[in-house]
Amino acid sequence: MSSYQFELAFRQYIAAFDGTNDLSPAEFKSLFDNVHHKDLNYLPKDEKVIGGDGMMHLKAVTPVTREEIYQLHSKHYASGQKVTLIHFRKIGLDCVDIKVRLVNGKE
Repeated sequence: MSSYQFELAFRQYIAAFDGTNDLSPAEFKSLFDNVHHKDLNYLPKDEKVIGGDGMMHLKAVTPVTREEIYQLHSKHYASGQKVTLIHFRKIGLDCVDIKVRLVNGKE
């Protein structure tokens, strides 16, 4: 997928989060599939915790699967969450910087 095609797909995906919740589950899934790679796994950074000995330790965090991300996004969509695209910048050959604004309930 070219960066132009990805940007269009991403903008369509973000546009779905307008608070109206008017897409069918199949339509939402299609938008999600257009943006998220089929082999997606998100690996959060390890969490820093202070142990009983007062020392800082790293607590390993398990990867989040594509299905778990889909379930989370579906829940946000169903709750009427609004998402606004702040910027979409190409910063490398195959790399983009995306910033979004999330609104839960009233602003």
